[in-house]
Amino acid sequence: MKTEPNIALSLSGGAARGAYQIGVWHALYENGLQHRIKVATGASVGAINAALIAQGDLQKALDLWQNSQPEEAFDNLREKPQDGYFGLLKDGLFNRGIRVNGLKDLLRKALDEKLIRSSSIAFGLVVYNLTQRRGESFFQEDIPEQQLVEYIIGSASFPAFQSHQIGNNKYIDGGIYKIMPVDLTFEKPNIDLLIGIDVAEASKFLPLLWGLKRKYGEKLHYLRPSRTLPNPANFSAQARAIQLEIGYHDGLQLLKKIA
Repeated sequence: MKTEPNIALSLSGGAARGAYQIGVWHALYENGLQHRIKVATGASVGAINAALIAQGDLQKALDLWQNSQPEEAFDNLREKPQDGYFGLLKDGLFNRGIRVNGLKDLLRKALDEKLIRSSSIAFGLVVYNLTQRRGESFFQEDIPEQQLVEYIIGSASFPAFQSHQIGNNKYIDGGIYKIMPVDLTFEKPNIDLLIGIDVAEASKFLPLLWGLKRKYGEKLHYLRPSRTLPNPANFSAQARAIQLEIGYHDGLQLLKKIA
């Protein structure tokens, strides 16, 4: 009897383009591959999505990406909707970064630390410690109790956002350290296939895969969107829906190669 290969997912940063990653997972989940996923890691928005995947609640992930409104995430859009997105620029200038307390509240409601820690899927993330000026990598067992979601928020704190304080340290976007934490993912044993889902704009210009492909060979499958995605700063409902759809389509195509 043929043994089903164990799968790991490593998710890049990419702001609003993270919707694409959940679209890919949607296709894998619906076609019965969830039990084969043993590790999920991410940087920036990829850390949010990796946590959602480890949590295992597809509907909650889809609800977060489909139904959340920009004004729920961005403080200035809620306080001064008449200023629109131009108001976000002013907010960032006057407050040392765009305030996203609403986004933090959304994530604290959507992510369940107990579910993530008890999941059969190992969860990991990368984050940049602004205070210590260094990148840091963690699996869930390395993060103190009651702080898991805070580290996810730290990893997802895009450089234009305010940094996120945890204890004596300020944290920002994990993508500054590693666009996609492939090496971290392979620290876990018994991974037969790692799928790297890359939606980062910087990957078009950086030779991200050259060394990784030489190092891991056929164990690494690199997935980029088959179509051009909307701007990573476009958090409109329409843009997110488009990316969820493209991700789902690409996920179905991926299944033909790995199932």
